[in-house]
Amino acid sequence: EKLCVIQEVLGLALSNICGYRIKKAVFLYSPVGNSGKSQLINLIQKIIGQVNCSVIQIRDMVPEHRFSLAKLPHTRLIICGDQTAADVKDSSIFNQLTGGDMVKVEGKGEDAFSFMFKGLIIYGCNSFPVFEDDKGDHLFERLLLIPCLHTVPEKERDVEMINKMYSERSAIFN
Repeated sequence: EKLCVIQEVLGLALSNICGYRIKKAVFLYSPVGNSGKSQLINLIQKIIGQVNCSVIQIRDMVPEHRFSLAKLPHTRLIICGDQTAADVKDSSIFNQLTGGDMVKVEGKGEDAFSFMFKGLIIYGCNSFPVFEDDKGDHLFERLLLIPCLHTVPEKERDVEMINKMYSERSAIFN
């Protein structure tokens, strides 16, 4: 079942379907570490292209960090291989991004404008961020949690795994 969900997430990330249609951010969660979640995130980033990805932690999706969102109109994927468990004081921009609402962004030295984020959000984490401002079900329904509970033993870890998987990108894409 988990494999099917991961395949659907990959398909969504690689497609032109608007991420807000699922109204979720994907969290690959592993309290034990060395589970391969970063490998998967790095593979998706490599297939999509680094230029089409932005690394933004949820805690930085606040008006005070308005310049961190400036690249989003040209971004297919917001990723973070290690989302911290830091407190999120304001989840409104996160909710706007996952909900298909207009979001105000501003590049440094540029005029602010609004747009609708059509991409997908994927995070890897060992513990979840704490949302201080909103504890309602509508917030937690926006989180697609995929537990990654298997630790890859050190002797089985392959430092070339990304390159091997990337060489199969045509099959992965199909």
